[in-house]
Amino acid sequence: MNVEDFGIRIRKAREQLGLSQQQLGDLLGRDQVTISGYESGRTRVLAVDLPTLAEAFHVPILYFFDDHLSADDIDPVLAKELNKLPDMQYKRIALKLIRAVAEEATES
Repeated sequence: MNVEDFGIRIRKAREQLGLSQQQLGDLLGRDQVTISGYESGRTRVLAVDLPTLAEAFHVPILYFFDDHLSADDIDPVLAKELNKLPDMQYKRIALKLIRAVAEEATES
């Protein structure tokens, strides 16, 4: 993902939460100018800041990279997300949904 696309994801997530650039900056310990730079692609987000950014947006770090997941990445991502579900009932529902989608995709 290029820097501009990354910035677009940051801006969309910020706007979905109804935060200003200043408010997001306050959450991250950065100033508004830095947040503006992230969103415009002028400033790269440091890898060490990704967990804080993801936490502020209430998203997994992979939110910023989902378009670029390889086949090898999918299984661990699914397992991690399934493990977040509170009990087996929800996990079974999620698996049924995945199986139904897979079946539909193979029939098409």
